[in-house]
Amino acid sequence: MDPMQEELSSLINDQTRTLGEVGRKAIRCGWIYKAKKNEHGDVYHLKSLLVAKGHPQKPGIDYNDTFALI
Repeated sequence: MDPMQEELSSLINDQTRTLGEVGRKAIRCGWIYKAKKNEHGDVYHLKSLLVAKGHPQKPGIDYNDTFALI
């Protein structure tokens, strides 16, 4: 949970997300998790990344003006 909170806090602090318009189709999102390891194979840092799943968009229909919800 801590890496996810760090990622969300970073998105808010960097102002890289905005609320979408009501009635618009939202892009789904998902989490990617990674455990960073040192040269001995011990985990020293957990990281998460929130990514948009833009593959269901259709060019000319909802490709340019679709927003992701968090």
